[in-house]
Amino acid sequence: MLSNPDHCAFGQRKPFVAFTEPKPKFLVDVNTKFELRKHQIKGVNLLLSNWAKSRNMILSDPKDMGKSVTAIAYMSALYH
Repeated sequence: MLSNPDHCAFGQRKPFVAFTEPKPKFLVDVNTKFELRKHQIKGVNLLLSNWAKSRNMILSDPKDMGKSVTAIAYMSALYH
């Protein structure tokens, strides 16, 4: 059981709060040198927004635009 009061109970979702900074606080655990580009910030915000609304989404963009980094940032945001 999680003792952190910031975590939601099972089955509940946190409200969506968009972020704009290239080095969000939830990525510090992953890597201190990690910095998101503008299109990656948009992608993470879109993923988080759809998750908060319980909607499915497929992340797609042209080759080498940072889908892996966006996915890592999304998972880190959900964890924190």
